Amino acid sequence: MQFVFKAVDGAGFAQQGTLVAASETEALQQLFERGYTPLDLREEKRLEHTASGATQSAIKHVDVIALIREMATLLASGVGLSEAFSTLLEASSHPRLKVTLGELSAAVHGGEGFAAALKKSNLKLPEYVHALAKAGEATGDLAGALTRSAEQLEFEERMRGEAREALTYPIILILTGIGAIIFIFSFVVPRFAGILSGRNVDLPLLSEWVLTTGVFVNAHWLQIIIGLAIAGAGVSVLLRDERFRVAAIVALGRLPLLSSWI
Repeated sequence: MQFVFKAVDGAGFAQQGTLVAASETEALQQLFERGYTPLDLREEKRLEHTASGATQSAIKHVDVIALIREMATLLASGVGLSEAFSTLLEASSHPRLKVTLGELSAAVHGGEGFAAALKKSNLKLPEYVHALAKAGEATGDLAGALTRSAEQLEFEERMRGEAREALTYPIILILTGIGAIIFIFSFVVPRFAGILSGRNVDLPLLSEWVLTTGVFVNAHWLQIIIGLAIAGAGVSVLLRDERFRVAAIVALGRLPLLSSWI
């Protein structure tokens, strides 16, 4: 459980914040160990769904990376795991991240290993982070393991950002080209087909194919749009599956033109 407290320290200064404890008695004990005199202590209620049905903001990937980095920094500086959780809870302003931190802290205080608690949390982390955390616990170097995890996560995030920036301009060109082709096949080609209809003109095979395709697109544009929308939605759903993404990348990597680029 997570508690909100107001207290006075040994020097008489007011202190307030949050801490995680299994019970109110344990929370009071933690305050006494810090040298605080409690003035107010109450359990913090979790934020539930709002009346409109909206939920708390989701935990972003950059928030998770920052959390791993901060945890690694605190542990590397000699701070204990329990105190690191308390520090992060006080510093965090993200509601869902605070809840996750509270659950992690409660699990660790309950005797569960950090790596096991991290794996059960709702933090979407790659498998290597869990493996490094488990190895760090086994070797007594959890700070080093989390530092290496944070470095790799930050590197991957930089690569994703650079890839997005590099692909933005080509995607704009591709979409513009597709739009131009759709316009030509939908409006321009059918007009030429109307001009040439009824005339005994021997057209090249490519020209006949273009005219036939343009007339077909113009006559069935609604069905084509619906079909493309359904296909796009299906691909979007499939791309959410990691196994499908890996299989697609492997398949594209075998193609002559794309293999070297991938």
